[in-house]
Amino acid sequence: MFARWTIESPCRSNPTQYFFILDGTGWSQNTANRRVLVIHSNGSSEVVEIQNDLGLKADDIQGMIERLTKQGVQDIAKIELYG
Repeated sequence: MFARWTIESPCRSNPTQYFFILDGTGWSQNTANRRVLVIHSNGSSEVVEIQNDLGLKADDIQGMIERLTKQGVQDIAKIELYG
């Protein structure tokens, strides 16, 4: 599913431009939940969403690891924060 928006712009030779907004599935899903880079003890890594991050402080690494573990993320060696 997508929506099409038309924008009139005097700066372009073609004044009608179309912008498409995807429905927000997969990586394009628009959520406010924090995502962290989980590094596992075997060296592999993955970006994981902390599904229940309400009340979690931005620097509470141990709290993030505890919530990820409750979500079923296993073998967490460490997490890294970006952004």
